[in-house]
Amino acid sequence: MATMEEKECDKSEPSVDEIWSFIKETRGEGFFHSFHRKCSHAIPSRQILDLIKAFVDQDTVLSIGSGLGLWEWLMMNYADLKVIPTSRSGDGYETGRKLVPWSVDVESMDAEDAVKAHIECGVLFICWPSNGFDYAYRALNSFSGDKVVFIGEWYDGCCATKSFFDLLDSDYHQVDCRDTLKCESEFTLRESWDFEPFCSIHRMEQHRYLHDEIYLFDRKKSGK
Repeated sequence: MATMEEKECDKSEPSVDEIWSFIKETRGEGFFHSFHRKCSHAIPSRQILDLIKAFVDQDTVLSIGSGLGLWEWLMMNYADLKVIPTSRSGDGYETGRKLVPWSVDVESMDAEDAVKAHIECGVLFICWPSNGFDYAYRALNSFSGDKVVFIGEWYDGCCATKSFFDLLDSDYHQVDCRDTLKCESEFTLRESWDFEPFCSIHRMEQHRYLHDEIYLFDRKKSGK
């Protein structure tokens, strides 16, 4: 499989194993220097994808703010889910999507517009919505499905807005919450990527701990 360089990658369809190998190689180069630029703001694992697959079941997933599309590609090709990736036009990832070894068709539209255009989707997937921007709240507020998958930091972290988390608290029931993994190097990871997928491993940058988690939510039923 072609490695990612500062040129357009060969877009022949890679295997799932090749993408997992690319993820492992890239995270070994360091999170800030390599992984978040080449892959995603959150590091996927087979165990987390299995968790998502079981939760989603037969529903269609709408992803907003899909970025480079790694999680979306894995949900489609590893977890065998139906996924519609979307991101606003001019999101800054157009060039990056030409450099990665996977290929995902990302619809260019505002997050709220995407929710309104894809009412067939029963699951809303949101990974690291930008801190201080309201698109995650607007999308969630317009969402008519029952399930939400959120990956990132909670209220006092670096994701979304208070109104987004308030809405999750008021309208949804938390089904599950697991730690995801984010480390600076293989040395600090100490092999726990493969053997302890849900353990709490934190990355410290400038004396601040960043804590990624995956949250699964079901909409609260009337009267509860």
